[in-house]
Amino acid sequence: MMQKLNKVFMCAFISLHFLVYSVSGERECRQVSGKPGLCVSLHRCNMVLELIRNLQKPLPKDVGLLLKDSFFCGSDKGGVGVCCPKANVARTTNTQIDKGSGQCKYQDGSAGTCLSYLECFPFLQLLQNLRKPLPIEVPLIMREVYLCGRDDGVPKICCPSESIISQHYQDMMNKATKVEARSTTTPTTSSTATSTQPDPKDNQLQQHEGLSRLSSLETCGRSMMLPRVVGGKDARLGQYPWIVNIGYTENGNNEVVFKCGGTLIGPRHVLTAAHCVAGLHDSMQLSSVRFGEHDLSSAPDCDINDNNFCASATQEYATENVIVHPDYNNPNRFNNDIAIIKINKEVKETDFISPICLPFPSVFTIDTVNREPEVAGWGAVDMYARRFSDVLQYVSVPFYGFSSCQDIYKRQKVQLVDSQLCAGGKKGEDSCSGDSGSGLMMDVEINERPYDPRWIQVGIVSFGPRRCATKGVPGVYTNVSSYLPWILDSVLL
Repeated sequence: MMQKLNKVFMCAFISLHFLVYSVSGERECRQVSGKPGLCVSLHRCNMVLELIRNLQKPLPKDVGLLLKDSFFCGSDKGGVGVCCPKANVARTTNTQIDKGSGQCKYQDGSAGTCLSYLECFPFLQLLQNLRKPLPIEVPLIMREVYLCGRDDGVPKICCPSESIISQHYQDMMNKATKVEARSTTTPTTSSTATSTQPDPKDNQLQQHEGLSRLSSLETCGRSMMLPRVVGGKDARLGQYPWIVNIGYTENGNNEVVFKCGGTLIGPRHVLTAAHCVAGLHDSMQLSSVRFGEHDLSSAPDCDINDNNFCASATQEYATENVIVHPDYNNPNRFNNDIAIIKINKEVKETDFISPICLPFPSVFTIDTVNREPEVAGWGAVDMYARRFSDVLQYVSVPFYGFSSCQDIYKRQKVQLVDSQLCAGGKKGEDSCSGDSGSGLMMDVEINERPYDPRWIQVGIVSFGPRRCATKGVPGVYTNVSSYLPWILDSVLL
């Protein structure tokens, strides 16, 4: 086993390319190895994204802390900031490394020690957790960020001083196994500490019995791709593992057609729009829910650039119960457009099928001012809703001022209420027909765990202008935050 890990680690330091970053106006930082870097948004650092993408769930706590200490350098434009290697940096170690003592430093200034990677327990856990084969970005980041020397050919890395261990290799592996086993027994959202005094109403939510039916904080909102839709782009495999297809049968035909979307929020529960499941035409019957779909025209789904990287098989389940908000379309048309589908069995979570987090304010730091959420689906890709996409699409849509949005829709005799929100209004980029019920999503920080960003669902695709992606006319979404009590009550039914 030791030889196997040695081989993995040595391979991780083989790389032929450097990434190129613009240094104009960027804040400089120092990597733990002492080499220069730039503090940029997580989504702008492909090397770190690929490293995170290749980590398997559940993530051991020590690995999460190692990533935080290694990369987190504050915030960048409202998002998580990471220290990313500069282009064409010298391969020699920076003077921040004290060659006499073998000391190096982490992002928070805490001490590290340059030693054999076999003596650094969290680093061994990180290597164990990575999927194989490794993409080229992972070996590069291992070399550029962690490597601080060699000892008789064995790579030396910057290890947090408090994590240094000197036991025999097999003892370390035994300990790692125990730690990983403990990490599978995780608290639900209700046990997460917060950095601010929560609202009393949110305290009640955190004590709600319905939390046990939702996804665990340790698994929700994790996307393999930490990088409907008019003007959108093809999503990559695993980018939105919580997006589902809602299937129907028509005119007594057994063939299933997919006309709406939804999001997985718990082992047996899917969040969607009420108009996707209520008031259906007599010839149309709700049939099933499909999970893990990417390209409707192919099976299995494989990466267009790497045929060896394929998704696991889709899963499809019958519906057991449908809970529609009792005030749907009341007092005004399109109000309370929210519903929950309970499937007949628990879904089997994979890297391509996992739940999204709900926006509990005591758990997440939610910034709706400086961020643009994303919407994804298989809906129409032209403004007249005539052409639809087989491949999951996504697009960023800016939040739109609610009072201005109300005025726009008043002219169409549609009255919006506070439990709705608006986003979009950019020409050629919008959700459209067929995206109904899908999620409006954004990646956010967990309070007191900014190094562990997650995706939360802030809205449900409800309706929009007759011509999709009309400039100056945003789409309307059900505001999920307004319905958290109802959701918790409904998943118990």
